[in-house]
Amino acid sequence: MSPEKSFQNPSRLEAFSDGVFSIAITLLVLSIIEIPRPHSDEPILLKTLAHHWTSFLSYLIGFLTILVCWINHHFICVYIKRSDSFMYILNGLLLLVVTLVPFSTVVLADYAQEADQQTAIALYGATFVVMAISYFSMWTYAHRKKLLDENIDEGKRKAIHRMYSMGIVYTLLTLAITFMNFYVSLIFYVLLFALFFIPEIFSEKIRSIKLST
Repeated sequence: MSPEKSFQNPSRLEAFSDGVFSIAITLLVLSIIEIPRPHSDEPILLKTLAHHWTSFLSYLIGFLTILVCWINHHFICVYIKRSDSFMYILNGLLLLVVTLVPFSTVVLADYAQEADQQTAIALYGATFVVMAISYFSMWTYAHRKKLLDENIDEGKRKAIHRMYSMGIVYTLLTLAITFMNFYVSLIFYVLLFALFFIPEIFSEKIRSIKLST
């Protein structure tokens, strides 16, 4: 069988991935505390919610993390027109990290004010490093095996390649910062969300900078 015939339509890859992303977001809700049933005449609901603010912080961080991951996954799948067995493996590695996001965000929120706060954010940061490697690997492999849309502009392809290679460097740098300053690393992660929230604009910005130099 020729290599061309071994290629598969990537629609199932994206459909399965969307299902995993949905489940991961659903799992985030389970990290929110169970609201106690009324058992007295005193108003305690607001006090209870305020006392467990870290649970809601965990949910917010986790939701934003998975949302950004899903946006970028959809972004690269737009350009991947064919798939093969190894692409499914690379995609599986990405989904493995995505399903760990609920756990790492709960740990981060619970230990944000504890002595182990740096360890907690390092665990959270490690998920981003593996995630960045996964996106870069998927894009690079798709290019080398000619799985990308044949009509993609070469300048755009290179810009996306640079964007995800920068993602690896950025997440590694931020992971190193977590061992120096907890709050500075949080700022870096917020910036990471902002940069990759709309990958189309980010990649075009990288492309324009490259063209102007």
